[in-house]
Amino acid sequence: MYVRAIRFYIVLSSLLFLSILVSCSERNTPTENNGNNEPPVKQTWAEKKNPGNGLINKIISDTNDNLFLGTDSAGVFKSDDEGDTWESFNNGLPDKQIICLAFDSTGFILAGTSNQGIFRSPILNDQWIHPDTLNTTVWSFITLENGAILSGSSAGLLKSEDNGNSWSLITVSGLQQPFLSFGINSSGRIYGGTFGHGVLFSDDQGSNWQNTSLTALLVLALAVDSEGTIFIGTLSSGALRSSDNGVTWGKMENGILADYITDIEINSSQDIYIATYGYGIYRSFNGGDSWQTFNEGLTDLIVTSITFDSRDFLVAVTESGKVFRTTLTTDNN
Repeated sequence: MYVRAIRFYIVLSSLLFLSILVSCSERNTPTENNGNNEPPVKQTWAEKKNPGNGLINKIISDTNDNLFLGTDSAGVFKSDDEGDTWESFNNGLPDKQIICLAFDSTGFILAGTSNQGIFRSPILNDQWIHPDTLNTTVWSFITLENGAILSGSSAGLLKSEDNGNSWSLITVSGLQQPFLSFGINSSGRIYGGTFGHGVLFSDDQGSNWQNTSLTALLVLALAVDSEGTIFIGTLSSGALRSSDNGVTWGKMENGILADYITDIEINSSQDIYIATYGYGIYRSFNGGDSWQTFNEGLTDLIVTSITFDSRDFLVAVTESGKVFRTTLTTDNN
């Protein structure tokens, strides 16, 4: 997820994470690990056509299985055939460094850019417009059930209550760093992962925020399962979870070697998938108690983003610009 942009922001903030990247590159290539008491799953990764424009920061899929890629230098691309072909989706988009993508509740796609803030376009019509918002670096989005949208930016927390047409700045007391990731539980509590301040939560749709007990990590990825367990991925401390609303946290180490986590997604069966920088993808079928690698056929292990389509096909994109797609079929033979 937005690998180059994160590195640049780290340099600007004078945070010394170089040793993390070096140690990641020096580690041995991971081997397959079936975990404990987990069913073997047939791994059928297949490389799809890629747009041919290098690093991909984000991939998302809508309910009609249209795939959208956000690239680091060539804008947005769209595929309506499961990634077999891609077309440029950049009409009216001046800033081609895309850090994050999301959908609103009315058939529009949102793009967060590195310098010019937020843009929005109809999913069915490549026509980007620039809403009334700040020209800033945009790191993350979350669309709430009532249609409101929150966005983490370098200018602060932004909120739209009109489907992204206009945005207001929300002051979060004591927080000097941007939100990099969001998740929400079944009761509507929003969790936000930050750049160096751990995880916060809000019970009023983002108007007010409180700290969890985790207050000192850079949280790149965040997801919440149907039981309310919070899963986070960090830049330097691996993957953690909390089953008590953030009161306590534990590092998930049973099968996970990676410290640099780029994305976390949970499918409709509540299976958890973690994308990493250098170790490919891990998966868990037991709520994160144990993990196995999911890398057969995945020829680039620096995975920047993953997503599920409506049929639970998993799609992964990588730093080198490759696109992979797989089925998740249990093989009990």
